Amino acid sequence: MANQSELKSKFYYGYVMALLGFLVIFIALVLKNNVSSLLVVPITKELGVTRTAYTFSLSIMAITMMCGCFFMGRIIKRFKLKNVMAVCFVVLAVSYVFFSRVTALWQIYVISAFLGIAYAGATTLPVNIMINNWFGPKIKGTMQSVASLGSGVGAIIWVNIFQYIVSHYGWRGAQLSIAAVFLVIMIPLVYFVAVDYPEEKGYTHRPGDPVEGDADVSVAKRGIDFKKIWGMKRFWMQSVGQVLIVACSAGVYSQIVPYFTDLGMKPAAAAALYSAAMGSLMFGKLIIGFIADLIKVPRASLVSPLFFSLAFISLYLMASGAPSWMFLATFIFGGSVSTILPPILTAKNYGDKDFGSIMGVITMEGNIGQIIGPLLAAFVFDTTGSYKIAWVIYAFIAAIVGVFWYISTKVSKKHAAELGYE
Repeated sequence: MANQSELKSKFYYGYVMALLGFLVIFIALVLKNNVSSLLVVPITKELGVTRTAYTFSLSIMAITMMCGCFFMGRIIKRFKLKNVMAVCFVVLAVSYVFFSRVTALWQIYVISAFLGIAYAGATTLPVNIMINNWFGPKIKGTMQSVASLGSGVGAIIWVNIFQYIVSHYGWRGAQLSIAAVFLVIMIPLVYFVAVDYPEEKGYTHRPGDPVEGDADVSVAKRGIDFKKIWGMKRFWMQSVGQVLIVACSAGVYSQIVPYFTDLGMKPAAAAALYSAAMGSLMFGKLIIGFIADLIKVPRASLVSPLFFSLAFISLYLMASGAPSWMFLATFIFGGSVSTILPPILTAKNYGDKDFGSIMGVITMEGNIGQIIGPLLAAFVFDTTGSYKIAWVIYAFIAAIVGVFWYISTKVSKKHAAELGYE
């Protein structure tokens, strides 16, 4: 068994797991979240439906993903990470093949239900579990940021690739391409690389765990039982913030390319600006994770959502001629908030003992936001002919999130101490 001194001379497999998390985000999550914005206009035009009607399919996906996240953490714990993820990617690939053959909106709704369940066990939740299992509290935020860099890098590459595919082979060709990527790349990758715990590779100490003589109290492998969180004020404060911040993210991700084209940009230019914004998150996520480790989670939870609020204000001003660089400058940090801070905040508030199960609930709550966010933006467009009012609403919501998250780190301290934590 490896001890702390051996970690210094032996390659730590956890860094392979962080790379795997990066690749899952880089490929699967980007294809789910970012490519979908490219398909709104061509699908609605071909099927002759409103943006609200089509966007409801994203809400259905979010609903079933929410249900999946509720139990997926426990399923992963029972059946192993690699097995659950591989099965979920098979379901995703088959679903996208069927998606490429749809002729009616109701068929998209049915397929979206299966997509949501499968994405719950293939993307964000398992990546959060990987990082939490393999790294200690001192560097957890940084490693979470490293894994999440995949969304920024992936957006630069995949958004532009799929804009080309949509332009030359249509949105149906894009769905088949997604299926092929999952079958050829993702299934072998997760099945042959994923390992659940450091102990399975012979490690007894994780990078970032406190060592003898440290003044800090370790939160590694201890914390609050899953069944105890429901009576804690901090849980409900964090939960409200989670729903709201994901609503903001899902709203902008699903409608931003149509918004840019509505402003007069050509589809290729709109996709390029979107990919640049997502690419900037490579730096934003790394910096926010580092800042959370440096200035502590409470302060980072308060300040970071304010950048997201500024990003929405910048989008609003673009309709009046404001330069796109204003949006990019604020989105680089604001767009990182919904993926970086929730797992770090969860580990801070509840420890590592039942992180997988608790993070499953937090992720599930985020899917409530995915139900609301895209529908709100699409509804505002269909009723007013513009997204401007939606951006104002999201700017206000993002600012509120920082307050809720900060408060969640300050309340229930006595309750947590009674439960053996804090």
